[in-house]
Amino acid sequence: MKRKYFGVTFCLFILTAGLVAAFSSGPPDGRTGAPGDSNCTVACHSTFVLNSGNGTLTINGPSTYDPNGGTAIINISIAQAGQSRWGFEATALDTNNNFVGAFMNDDPNRTQISTSGAREYIKHTSVGTDAGTVNASPGWTIFWVSPADFGPVTIYVASNAANNNGFNTGDFIYTDSFTIIPTPASCCVNFRGNVDGDSGDTIDISDLVFLVSFMFSGGANPPCIEEADIDGSGSIDISDLVGLVAFMFSGGLQPANCL
Repeated sequence: MKRKYFGVTFCLFILTAGLVAAFSSGPPDGRTGAPGDSNCTVACHSTFVLNSGNGTLTINGPSTYDPNGGTAIINISIAQAGQSRWGFEATALDTNNNFVGAFMNDDPNRTQISTSGAREYIKHTSVGTDAGTVNASPGWTIFWVSPADFGPVTIYVASNAANNNGFNTGDFIYTDSFTIIPTPASCCVNFRGNVDGDSGDTIDISDLVFLVSFMFSGGANPPCIEEADIDGSGSIDISDLVGLVAFMFSGGLQPANCL
């Protein structure tokens, strides 16, 4: 009986080690913590409760995306003192929890793409776990190609701060998300200066009066704030007023083009 017990235990040990090795080359799909997904604490890295450690999962990316097929570059990193192997998985969902857009794998050495059901996932490779790198991961850069305007899109990420012991024990799992919205269509037409927003897109004395009132006497906001940013600097200040006066009365430069 003891031999039989040892044999079963040994087989379980080999099976467990094999699963851990497999997951180091990429987690199973559907472990991002997104709606409808599980996370990596379920039936795997279950030593600690989800998001219970003192580590940090960081997701950095643009606040908006080009709704005409632009590419958003998103950086993911995780850090935790004492840990020395790292992993992640991500997906992108719209407000109805459907996958949208497409991931682009710019670094096949560190990241890979897989599909499960109607969802696409991007995740680490074995090399991308940076085994032996202590306290913080170098991180991963992922590229998400937008669809036609789908409204807000949320990137869901799960990440593993592992201890590199070859087993699924002693590892911390973190989840977080990052939402980006379509870039609003510009309200500015041709070039700046139509501060009062009249339908003819003309620049005249009423635009100057509107800008002075807005800047100095609590007047109404311009219908399109970009039109009041005469020099296109990103802020509205005295240089915009000077520029508009010069353009209108002394042959000054034309206001900056709309973006």
